[in-house]
Amino acid sequence: MTNFDYLKKDPKFKSFSEVAISSEKLLPIDREACVTDYVERAGIEEFEYIREELRGLMKYISRDKVKYDTNFADDILSTE
Repeated sequence: MTNFDYLKKDPKFKSFSEVAISSEKLLPIDREACVTDYVERAGIEEFEYIREELRGLMKYISRDKVKYDTNFADDILSTE
């Protein structure tokens, strides 16, 4: 149960309700920890929870083709 469940019942908010409900569920994730040590602290349950919440929101991403050029260097953690 979230604070935004009532939006599902109102037709004018129906399209927005899923985003609002998911955002409230994801809100407790500590942003500071995400930047520093979230990967080390989180277990499979936390990642699965986040994956499931975000999966339902993917349909709201624009399908327009956009090209992004990035230049990120990946750290090799292990070769095993």
